[in-house]
Formats: sequence, C-alpha cells, structure tokens
Amino acid sequence: MSREAYQDEAIILRVSNWQTADKYAVCFSRAHGKIAFVAYGASYPRSTSGRLVQPFAQLELTLTPGKKVEILRSCDSLKIPDTLDIDTLAYGAVIAEVTEAITTEGESQEKIYELLLETMELLKVRNKRLVTLSTLLKLLAYCGFAPQAGELYQLCQTG
Repeated sequence: MSREAYQDEAIILRVSNWQTADKYAVCFSRAHGKIAFVAYGASYPRSTSGRLVQPFAQLELTLTPGKKVEILRSCDSLKIPDTLDIDTLAYGAVIAEVTEAITTEGESQEKIYELLLETMELLKVRNKRLVTLSTLLKLLAYCGFAPQAGELYQLCQTG
C-alpha cells in the first residue's frame, strides 16, 4: 500500500466530531469513490480545514493513506453550499446517507460523483422530493440494485 499523498475532488457526505479537536468525515470523490478520513485539529479556531470540511461542500482534498482511514493533509474549497433551508438539508442528508451506505470504499464511480454534484444544484431550484427520489433510483441503478422490468410487473400484479 502506497503511503504517498494524493489529491482528488470530493463532496463531503458526513462529518462528525472525533476525540477532542478532530473531525471524522466521509466523502465521495471523483477518482477514488467513497473515502473516510480524519482531519486532525479541525476543531481549532485557526484550522482552515475545520471550516471547509462540512456536509455538501465540494473540496479539493490532499489525503495520505492511514492504517484504517485516510488523513487529511490540506483542502481547498471548490464550492461551499449556500445557506440551505431545513428541507434541503433533510433531503440532502437522505441522499448522502444512502450514497454512503450502498457504495464501497475506494471504488471509482464518476457517474455517482457527477450525479451528486447535479443533485445538490437541483435541490435548490426543483421539487425536493422528486429530485431525491430520482437521485435514489439512479444511485441504486449505478450500484447494480435496479429492479428488472419483469420484477416490477410481478410486484404490480400481487399488490
């Protein structure tokens, strides 16, 4: 396993506090898929990464492989989300949680990355429920969970 740092564009899916001043985050990147990482010292007031590592932010990350999770070395903002209303946050959280649950770490899926970028923009201007449902269906299809037409027909006949 290479211990060299690498860079990638990523969308932050989840962030939580870890230990005293650190943050644990999960992101979905363009070239590496889902990545879990720790941002050491991110909760300190002078930490640049602490302010940037937030849900739904699009960042350019520099990461170093760790034993269990990657370590954030630096990050630059590509796009920080505008102030989001509670509905947009809720629907975005559903999409982020499903993305985290059904994707595997280290598996590059650029279609999913592009879908997440497009979805975050559409949630601001379109019907949030429809955007979320269509995104979830596309996510399932990209990950191989799409039902076949025959299965849908059988479900409709029995229901």
